[in-house]
Amino acid sequence: MVKGHDFMKPLSQQLDTVLPQLVEHDDIIDKVLPFYLAVTAKLSGKTPQQFFGYNMKALEAIFGSSRLGKNQKELAESEYAYLVNARAREIFDKLPEVD
Repeated sequence: MVKGHDFMKPLSQQLDTVLPQLVEHDDIIDKVLPFYLAVTAKLSGKTPQQFFGYNMKALEAIFGSSRLGKNQKELAESEYAYLVNARAREIFDKLPEVD
């Protein structure tokens, strides 16, 4: 629960209040983000190979797979993107079928 924000305004307009709390609870983001990616994959109607295969191509196109020439921030972003995809794939396999 985000404290001190106005429920009537979008969170994007209250970043000064919201972001520090998100950073404080970054483990929640690490758990929730892959979940929503997995649910999106399941609801897409694509096979896991189609959805996650495309996602891997997109990751390669945007982040690449080489560590060469990347600074610490770029390396962290790249590693996180690939990690979220791997966790989403694991969660996807546990989700019930869509009716």
